[in-house]
Amino acid sequence: RLDQNGDGRIDRDELPQRQRAMFDRLDANQNGQLDEAELQELGRLMRNRRESE
Repeated sequence: RLDQNGDGRIDRDELPQRQRAMFDRLDANQNGQLDEAELQELGRLMRNRRESE
């Protein structure tokens, strides 16, 4: 479970160090959290990647 504090968002500090660069690219509003819209963008990117393989 990525949302360790249960607030419905993924905070940068909740991720392992190796995933923080990707987090920074997805955090469009640079507030240190991934909200629903940013998580949807992650899903879209992952789907596109799978479809191109």
